[in-house]
Amino acid sequence: MKDAGLKVGDTAKVDLNYDSRPREVEMPTQLSSALREDKVARSEFEKLSPSRRKDILRYLGSLKTEASLEKNVERVIRQLREKI
Repeated sequence: MKDAGLKVGDTAKVDLNYDSRPREVEMPTQLSSALREDKVARSEFEKLSPSRRKDILRYLGSLKTEASLEKNVERVIRQLREKI
């Protein structure tokens, strides 16, 4: 607040702009391949809400190493098969 020259209790004016661009998250090729090979997991993945699918894709996309991605793709497939 100090950078804006405001003190506690002051009124601040804020401008917000709506951004209508879609928030698409790419599916890692490892997950795509795993879902292609496992029909049960693919069916369960498609039943998830769009926000839950996006959470999973965002998490997998944040992983730094190929090994951690592979491990987590296996975990996602296992959990989908167990319907967790």
